[in-house]
Amino acid sequence: MASVISGAKTVAASSAKVGASQGVDSVLVLALIANSGTTYVGGSDVTTANGFPLAASAAVSVACDDLADVWVIGTASDVVR
Repeated sequence: MASVISGAKTVAASSAKVGASQGVDSVLVLALIANSGTTYVGGSDVTTANGFPLAASAAVSVACDDLADVWVIGTASDVVR
């Protein structure tokens, strides 16, 4: 069983991993309430056209076995946890 991991990631206009490679059972991505735009969640190929959209204060749970498999893209300076 994987450990609980906490962290934050500043979103950019180009896609980036949520975190470094680490074993997980799933990842919960939360867009902070203060975010000004939409954040998109997906794999390494995520774009604003194909990602799962998260408005401010919204969250999505992603089933995966590696934290580095989850990527985000969106409004620069927005933050996800």
